[in-house]
Amino acid sequence: MQHALIASLFMDGHLLLRPGQHNGLRLGAARFKELADAHPNAPVPQWAADAVRQAWGLDLAGRRIGQSILVRKPSPYGYVRASYEINLGCNYDCVH
Repeated sequence: MQHALIASLFMDGHLLLRPGQHNGLRLGAARFKELADAHPNAPVPQWAADAVRQAWGLDLAGRRIGQSILVRKPSPYGYVRASYEINLGCNYDCVH
């Protein structure tokens, strides 16, 4: 399943990305944690739905986090896949 969005650590912050797009949304640590800790069946938070609609015109009304947002876990190696996804426009299943 391809998710519409990816939430990931990136350098010293957090990003919300849309595969194939060249822009991303910066997230505060608390917002990232909210997404990471949420149950997959929880609805997409209103703040996220509003930001995504404004950035990409994507309507997430009534969608669940688990079907809409892939939340990347921190890497034990100190780097993240978000840099590939931003630079190459990869989806969540891109070869790294």
